[in-house]
Amino acid sequence: MKIKNLLTTLSIIALASCTLAPKYKTPTTPVTLQTSDNPSKTKITTVTWKEFFKSPELQNVIQLALDNNRDFKIANLKIEAAQETHNVTRANLFPNISAVGSKTQQGVPSAFAAFTPKTQYRANLSLASYELDFFGRLRSLKKSALEDFLATKEAKNITEISLIAETANAYAQFLSDSKMLEIAALAVEAHQQKYNFTNSKYNNGVASKLDFLYAKTLLEKAKMNKANYEKIVSKDKSTLMLLTGVFDEKLLPLQASLDDIEINENLLEFLPSDTLLSRPDIKQAEHKLKGANANIGAARAAFFPSITLTGSYGYGSQDFSNLFNSKTWSFTPQINLPIFSGGRGFANLNISHIRKKIEIANYEKAIQTAFKEALDQLATRQIIENNLKSSENIFKAQEDYYKLSKLRYEVGTSAADDMLDDNLLLLSAQQDFTDIRKEYIANLINLYKVLGGGSEVVE
Repeated sequence: MKIKNLLTTLSIIALASCTLAPKYKTPTTPVTLQTSDNPSKTKITTVTWKEFFKSPELQNVIQLALDNNRDFKIANLKIEAAQETHNVTRANLFPNISAVGSKTQQGVPSAFAAFTPKTQYRANLSLASYELDFFGRLRSLKKSALEDFLATKEAKNITEISLIAETANAYAQFLSDSKMLEIAALAVEAHQQKYNFTNSKYNNGVASKLDFLYAKTLLEKAKMNKANYEKIVSKDKSTLMLLTGVFDEKLLPLQASLDDIEINENLLEFLPSDTLLSRPDIKQAEHKLKGANANIGAARAAFFPSITLTGSYGYGSQDFSNLFNSKTWSFTPQINLPIFSGGRGFANLNISHIRKKIEIANYEKAIQTAFKEALDQLATRQIIENNLKSSENIFKAQEDYYKLSKLRYEVGTSAADDMLDDNLLLLSAQQDFTDIRKEYIANLINLYKVLGGGSEVVE
């Protein structure tokens, strides 16, 4: 049989072989999942981050993170490494053919010179030790490597979604703290006016020393609060720079405000719980489970005989000019039949079954974790929505109240003390509203993350 026909036959045998891996069945979910009653409704898992985060400034920051963040780059490199590992395992299914040319020179005693050549030339095509995969051991290992590769891809998706959410939260936190710093600066001005007014009254004997010391204490506390927010804003900038990999403030849209953040929260109105199965961490856990299932096939195949082939075809001669006139060939099939290994095979098979059970538990745990995280964020959303409405109403009422108080002071029907106190109450209400507004935005960002936003998007 010619070498070409032999290789073709071996390839067909390898590709047609079956495996001894058990048929994979997706485990029953440990929680009850609701399905969609409106399939035409857009699922959050198919929504890209640019569709969800609408504001250009926020999109710019997130894109910088995806382009420059080192953790995300490492995740991408791990995918490449996993893919090449799978390619190496896949290559084991095919024969390894190599061309070898050699020249051998040796010194021999004169008594052996007649039948031992001093110089030999060889040119061969060699078939390295090639296993016929009758029982699917190599195919099971290939399947396991493929699932490892797919699990690594999901790990990259986990990193991407987490990075998007973390960057969006960090940006919103920076804008929120920047707003709080502005309010704190206004509070210092208001307390300074209050202190100056009280000090004047104290010097004129109208106010008590107790009133003077109280006004001074509030002023110093306001200054400390402002300094604290200056430190917080500085740290927020450093966090953003680390996430985006950009350490030039000019490249970050730091002049935007919290109100500029636009999120398409209408996409969260439809939340069937079965979409949680598309979360990358759950898909990653299932790929690991499938890999463990394939490893059972490899462990089972180890109990059966393995057949390996080694051979070569080429030419040999004592004279290089006559090298291709003398053909040489060899063909060495070998069978390995396991008889006794001290229980190693059974132990390996038991280990593969145990590892599959571990991956089943990890898969179930991933679903339970996803379910809990989604429930927590959904419950928080309802509370924050109510608090945001109340806080906004309080802020608007306090704003109107201060306008009336200021008008009364200007027409002389109320004292300056009252107007300054009302201004401080307005600033306090504005702080509360800004803080709850930031919580509301963070909840929307976290919902996009825990519900697997963008999990089914193909890039």
